[in-house]
Amino acid sequence: MSRSPEPEPISDTDATLCVARSVAKVLEENPALEAVTFKPDLQTISVATIGNTDVPSLTERIRSSVQRAQAADTEHSCTLLAG
Repeated sequence: MSRSPEPEPISDTDATLCVARSVAKVLEENPALEAVTFKPDLQTISVATIGNTDVPSLTERIRSSVQRAQAADTEHSCTLLAG
């Protein structure tokens, strides 16, 4: 019986190329952050958190990650950015 191959880890470079991956990275690094809603057409980001946390700082971190992903995605490799 053969094992299926392990998924390749996502590098920081790959994570900056896709909105979903860049936001997932912020979610992974912040246990108080429970959910993120991103509406590119309205240019809004909403977050849901558990416990006492710095929501403005988390929101700014996500906004920065999204902006880096948008700047890096010149060929629409991330389908979320392509709409």
